[in-house]
Amino acid sequence: MKRRFKNTGPLSRRDFLKRAGGGVAAATALRLRAQAKADAAPQIPPHTALDVPGAHAYSMQHSVAAGETLELCVSASVPYRLSICRLGLQVDDPAGDTVLKRYDEVPANPQPIHPGSYVHIEKRLRGTMRAITLECWVRPWDITKLQGLISQEDKDSSEGLALGIGADGYVGFYLGDNVSPDEALVHRTKPGVVDTKKWHHIVATWDGKTKRVFVDAKEVGAWDFAGPLLPGPHPLRLGAMSQANLANHFLDGDLAMPAIYDRALSEVEARAL
Repeated sequence: MKRRFKNTGPLSRRDFLKRAGGGVAAATALRLRAQAKADAAPQIPPHTALDVPGAHAYSMQHSVAAGETLELCVSASVPYRLSICRLGLQVDDPAGDTVLKRYDEVPANPQPIHPGSYVHIEKRLRGTMRAITLECWVRPWDITKLQGLISQEDKDSSEGLALGIGADGYVGFYLGDNVSPDEALVHRTKPGVVDTKKWHHIVATWDGKTKRVFVDAKEVGAWDFAGPLLPGPHPLRLGAMSQANLANHFLDGDLAMPAIYDRALSEVEARAL
């Protein structure tokens, strides 16, 4: 929700008091403003929302010149009242403020936030795949939770692929066969193969029979997987995953030089990279 009122500019005390009635109401008229049109924003898949309880407001501008309009964005999970005041002589004494305008109670209108960022790749992988390699450099700042590195999947689907890191520094590698549930085909390395504030080179390969993960040129995991691999209709993301068709599990760290190969790199190639 956005609210706006106008800065009346510098006035003498006499003029200011004269405007403290209806004049101020007109000069500081508060009104709702509709959100920007949907087509003005980039069209990306839905993002996981986070509700923030309480009443919060912030200005859209860094500063406002005399006569310009001040725009406030308000999110409130409870009804609230708003007043426009002129500060009194004592900064810590609200009772000394002059109330210029009181507005009627506004009903609750919470605006959820969408924390986290990632890269959305418009052209996703398609068709049945018989081999693949996912590669990237990552420097995590947090290893207490699941985070996506390269993914085209949804936790509620049996199709897709994902490379990520998780609690205590494990690397997870998922390939979907359109039969087994997500959790059944997620293979994880032992904890501690990646650490915070350090760059790590990660390569995950599948040659049609075996999934392998290399971290810093060392093989840290290998598992049987006969496939086939079905990427599914999910968006391709860097630095995030998806669940219930919503982007989440965002990477808290730095991601560099991601690459996807349509074949399984050999151990020699993985080490050379």
